Amino acid sequence: MEGTFTFQYGFAVIDGSKGYVLDTDFAVESVDWADAIPSLTRLNQQSYELFRWAIGPSTLEHLRSTDPHRKQHRHSLTCP
Repeated sequence: MEGTFTFQYGFAVIDGSKGYVLDTDFAVESVDWADAIPSLTRLNQQSYELFRWAIGPSTLEHLRSTDPHRKQHRHSLTCP
């Protein structure tokens, strides 16, 4: 599956609080109806992998340790 993505990032003020924003957009064109779900699944996986890469392991661990609603499961990452 061929596709494109944009990745924008930077500091921002949201609702009066300073923060850092990661904005990703993934797209693929000319997908057959029968391939829609597998294509969306792959785009979701690629988005998750980019997010994990962008925040790094220490931020990911911090987010996991401070989320009181975190479910106890792990995602499996694969690289194409």
